[in-house]
Amino acid sequence: MMITDKKKNLCLDILFFVFTAIICIWNLKDINYVRVVDDGFVYWGIGAAFAGYDWKDLLSVSQYYAYGYSILLVPLFWLTKLGVSMTAIYRIAILLNIFFVWGNYLLSCKILKELEVRLPDTVKQIASGLVALYIGNVIQINFAWTECCLYFVYWLIVYLMVKVCKKPDYKHTFFLLLSLAYIVMMHMRAVGVVIAAAMVLVLYILSNFRNLNKKWIGFVLIESAVLALITAVLKKAVTASVYLGGTAVESTNNVSANLEKTQSLLSVSGILDLVMSMLGKLYYAGTASFVLAFVGAAVAVFALVKKVLQRWKEKEKFGITEWTMLFALLSFLGENGISAIFKCFRYFSADAVSARGDTIVFGRYSDFVIGPMILLGIYALYHIKEYGKEIFTACLFLVVCAVSVQFQYNVLAYYGRDAYTTFRDNSSYWVGALYQQDLTYFAYYVAFVSLLIFGVLCFLVVLNKEKKYLYGIGLTVVAVAWGIAGIKNSADFIEEKKFKEKDVVSVYNIVNETDSEVPVYLAYHNNREAFIDVKVLQWMLGERPVKLYEIGENEPDNLKDAVILCDSYQPRRMAMLSDDFEYLYNSGTIALFMSRENPFYQEVSAKALEMQALAAPGSTKLNLADLVTEYSYVRDNGDMYYNYQASGGAYLTGDMGVALSDGTYEFAIDVRIKDCVAGSDVGYITIGDNQGNIQDTYVIKADDFMNAARQTIRVPVEIKGIQTPFIGFYTYGEAAIRIFDISYEKIKNNMAFSSETIEPLLVQIPENARICYVDTDGSSKTGFPEWQSGRMEYLSVDMIGYKENFDADYYLFEKTDEVISGEVFEGMEVLKEDESFILFKNFAG
Repeated sequence: MMITDKKKNLCLDILFFVFTAIICIWNLKDINYVRVVDDGFVYWGIGAAFAGYDWKDLLSVSQYYAYGYSILLVPLFWLTKLGVSMTAIYRIAILLNIFFVWGNYLLSCKILKELEVRLPDTVKQIASGLVALYIGNVIQINFAWTECCLYFVYWLIVYLMVKVCKKPDYKHTFFLLLSLAYIVMMHMRAVGVVIAAAMVLVLYILSNFRNLNKKWIGFVLIESAVLALITAVLKKAVTASVYLGGTAVESTNNVSANLEKTQSLLSVSGILDLVMSMLGKLYYAGTASFVLAFVGAAVAVFALVKKVLQRWKEKEKFGITEWTMLFALLSFLGENGISAIFKCFRYFSADAVSARGDTIVFGRYSDFVIGPMILLGIYALYHIKEYGKEIFTACLFLVVCAVSVQFQYNVLAYYGRDAYTTFRDNSSYWVGALYQQDLTYFAYYVAFVSLLIFGVLCFLVVLNKEKKYLYGIGLTVVAVAWGIAGIKNSADFIEEKKFKEKDVVSVYNIVNETDSEVPVYLAYHNNREAFIDVKVLQWMLGERPVKLYEIGENEPDNLKDAVILCDSYQPRRMAMLSDDFEYLYNSGTIALFMSRENPFYQEVSAKALEMQALAAPGSTKLNLADLVTEYSYVRDNGDMYYNYQASGGAYLTGDMGVALSDGTYEFAIDVRIKDCVAGSDVGYITIGDNQGNIQDTYVIKADDFMNAARQTIRVPVEIKGIQTPFIGFYTYGEAAIRIFDISYEKIKNNMAFSSETIEPLLVQIPENARICYVDTDGSSKTGFPEWQSGRMEYLSVDMIGYKENFDADYYLFEKTDEVISGEVFEGMEVLKEDESFILFKNFAG
């Protein structure tokens, strides 16, 4: 039985729909909270405000973000009022991305049909599936923020532009202008699409003025003016109602801020910076699309120039295909231009070492307009004999971009920056996926790989005379590879952020021991980055707001009834809070305090101990850039090495910016050492405090690094009484050290023997009960009298030797190897325990 074309097309549709759903659902069960802060938090925060929640305090210390996507989240917040969890509504928001991607696919198919593109139906479907599954789109499919919705609305605008330019009518025009207004409500950067649409509509009206309905032209002008007014008024109203005081902490995402930045670039060096930034953004579009976007852009430029010349000579007007190409090309160039301004790296100024590594090739801001260019590139490649000069031009331009990008990374290397230290894969995935730490010319390498894949597609077209199956299979392989990359990126992101979940969830569990009416306060500070975990906590708490206050200034009257949070990176504020409140817990990023007068004190303190005991050790990576305060260096092929100098021993050192509770830690330091002498000591590593007190020193042996091999040094360090340690590296003589990564992992808790650690174990013991502390190792505990008296004086506590007559009601053991091994005495049961002590109840006594 022959399979009809209609059934074949339906099968392709179903396969696309299923594969898209798999990409989105694959890691869904492991996504439990808002994934990107500040961006994601603010989008959800504005939606929460629309739904009646009060997140104003934390929104007021966040950047400004537009509100268009937030409108879609309001119904999800309504579900939380019916008992649906915040985790569930976040996953529902991610599932909505499936429909956005399906919409991209269907709109692309309809556009190709409207334009009567000369491609077989099967190739049209595969091409539409490919652009819908473009790597930038599938990376964002597992994030509940504006990106996937932005892709969909842009494709809707392209479709409506085709319909309007084909035959102007009121319905399609109304929705086109409405979509343009909405896309700006979603993000400032989409203004490039609006400018492109305005230019095309103006040119379309001018070139067809005589034949157009004048009422329709008036309708366009009136609706445009009304929508511009509405968007301006709505922006002011939303800002006033959502952000505390009516303003966000920064206006980075405002058009006005980027106009000011554009003005600052109006100099010779600024223009050079902007040109290089634009080449970097285009480089990413070209490499990530395997040159197809460049081919599409070249086809559009050549065709439009040819048409303009024909119009000049022969008075021939643009057709619907030319208008569509013009809009797609202007959108593509305009959005890359805005991205170039927004992410411009000032090479020729004093701040040349301040940019992230992905700033040079940042792709996320313009990825949403790349689809039509890829479609046009697929079309040109199918008709490869007709578009040879366009294909050659595209490849040549990619080489030019690669030279520029390599130069820019060489500048970073010159200033001693590791280009990949802060590279964010979810913003420029293709370059990040191919990056190799030791590859000097990696910009050329990425371009080469992209050209190679493009060459394979060209070969498949030439090899296959019918130009259906092999080319289609090649495009399908690319689409599937992009989908798999999206799944992997999501899994990697989840793994990378697991420590955040542990840090915040533990605090959330403790706060939830209190009634929802108990206020939650954060001791205010001006470090925006330190708010990140608190914002995730606010998201988890949902309708329960986290309020800000400044210690000693306008303090709320109900602090003794509240849960008080403090940034763990602020030891001075923590010390101030400790004067009046009990310090109960530290997640590593959020410290928690509470008054003993609070009716929930006992529950919260017990839960805090439980969370401390359950906290699984995990490796935390330090930001290497934050550690560098003093150093001298030598360079080797662009790499930075730190070494001792005769002028007095410069070194890499710095406050690690983390709050560490007492315990034993293992620091994993990934290094390479050169110019060392066999049998000698290269230098040493110290860890201590900022007063110069050294707690541990590790000697680096030359014999481990004689071949300049990259090694991981593992240094066990006992931290005691230091919340924010310093780390230093020193080398002798000519030896030089290059540091790639530093991470730490807590491998053992060392809890102080005091009332704060033991009391929560004993609070449930009746006052007339007899309790004995068992001295398991035969030595008296210096801390024993301290907690026996004072706050716990109502209990009668005796100290007895190990295995004496057990005739008391309760026994407290310190966790030693012998006790932990499972020796529990007859008639006794474990009643409660933490990481340091076990409390037994004696049922036989």
